Amino acid sequence: MKKRLSALILALALVLSLAACGGGSGASSGSGGDSGASSSGSADSGSSGSADIDGDPITLTLATCAADDAIDSIVAFKLADKLNKLSGGNITADVYTNAQLGGLSDTIQAVKAGSIDMVFTTIGSLESSAPSLCTISWLYSYESEDHCYATWNSELGQNVKQDIIDLANLRCTDMYYASWRALFSTTEMKSIDDLAGKKLRIAEVPLFVNSFTALGANPVYIDMSEIYSALSTGVCDVVEQQLDVYATNKLYEQAPYVFMDNHAFSFAAPIINEARYQSMTDSQKAVFDQACLDACAEAREEYFEIMEGIMTTLEEGGCTFYYVTPEERAEIRETLHSVTLDYISEYGDQSTLDFIESLA
Repeated sequence: MKKRLSALILALALVLSLAACGGGSGASSGSGGDSGASSSGSADSGSSGSADIDGDPITLTLATCAADDAIDSIVAFKLADKLNKLSGGNITADVYTNAQLGGLSDTIQAVKAGSIDMVFTTIGSLESSAPSLCTISWLYSYESEDHCYATWNSELGQNVKQDIIDLANLRCTDMYYASWRALFSTTEMKSIDDLAGKKLRIAEVPLFVNSFTALGANPVYIDMSEIYSALSTGVCDVVEQQLDVYATNKLYEQAPYVFMDNHAFSFAAPIINEARYQSMTDSQKAVFDQACLDACAEAREEYFEIMEGIMTTLEEGGCTFYYVTPEERAEIRETLHSVTLDYISEYGDQSTLDFIESLA
């Protein structure tokens, strides 16, 4: 299955990218969408947790900006269930999907402040709080999901995780795969040159802005909830986004041309407020850590099947795909080389890029 997906979507790039949802509350689909769901992790009373756990019972608040059937929410529900079972009911969780507790930026700030316990999103969303994330966030850099995971578990990745704790007051215990990122256009694209002069909806992240500006695009900033209408009215011509978000929000109805450059890979994490984590007893921390590892491991395995379903949805939805060749991708990367080095200059250099390449 992995081979089939890799052949299908040319697994070639990473970035911790970036926000899979924008501001505002409620469903983020431009053509309707789910009304949102709240669910407790204690739904299964037949828990099989350890009798040795100590500490007062706790209930965690888990938030996503994604629909119930999107990857972030799937992992949140998994974690809630595993926390309850592994702790014997000592740790439960309430899950709020569809941005019920606020848009992504507001939710991240709430988790940092401690008013929400956890958020499930792409790790790149934390870059403004932990700038060293830029060292593993450059475009057209990664060859496969395994390459991404190897980087996350390398010494470089461990340093980034510690910076997230020290600078953002947030902890990422493990990671799960979100999706490759591509360009979705209202008109056909068969070359990166076709991006020249186009209004490109993009996340407000310096690396993305600088890189796609260098490739000739005119970046525009639009909330996730407004992208569908922006495409239909010509406010933007092209959207840079994750494949799963593109599919679940039915953006293909307005932008049916998919430029599969896989310029970045969005991997994500269950992200908890560090003070909340440290308030747990040692046995509660052990259960929490194991539940996160188990939920993320399951999600990484299921990712490939989920993505095959997403690709089927897009094909049946009438999308036209252009798959960027390795040679074309190498040319784009060379064009962006100086932009990349400038971007990571405070935290890395060419040796950083070489190190990541060596992990492929």
